[in-house]
Amino acid sequence: MSFPVLENPEVRKLFSTVSVENYIQMNELGVIPENTELIEGVIVHKMTKGPDHSYYSDVLFEALSKIKPVNTIIRSEKPLTLLRTVPEPDISIIRGTLDDFQKVNPTTALLVVEIAKTSLNYDREKIPIYAEANIQSYWIVNLAKRQIETYQNPNNDDYSSKIIYTDQDVIPIFDGNIDLKQIFKSN
Repeated sequence: MSFPVLENPEVRKLFSTVSVENYIQMNELGVIPENTELIEGVIVHKMTKGPDHSYYSDVLFEALSKIKPVNTIIRSEKPLTLLRTVPEPDISIIRGTLDDFQKVNPTTALLVVEIAKTSLNYDREKIPIYAEANIQSYWIVNLAKRQIETYQNPNNDDYSSKIIYTDQDVIPIFDGNIDLKQIFKSN
């Protein structure tokens, strides 16, 4: 979802951006719709999720739950509070306990996963945002190609490692593996 007009500096000057603090407060007050996220100070309406998006999100959530490190939690569509952004990734694995995040959102993660069918370009635009927040590993699940793009080793606003795994590969993560033959099995 790219809108070249929004990349024009003259047009961007016309925007009123929202701070992370104001966005969170507006969200708590119910002033903005729930199905939004803050990206670089701009409130973005999230896309509706189809059955395949939900299916793969659930399958990956279950697989990652089995191999996540101790002293971590796994979250689904819950906010992270980053510098100028409050995304709600499909899956995130966070160091800490549930109680650590009763009053604040996590500010980084060990892993963030976005499931992409029609949002592939939009999810790629989040690469510098997640790298800047020191997200250790960022995955984009490309449903159309049945593959997972993995970005690791954040360095400023980019990742130094990018590997694309196909539906026949195994992704090593934490102290385990995610077998993509099992994730993308034919239905």
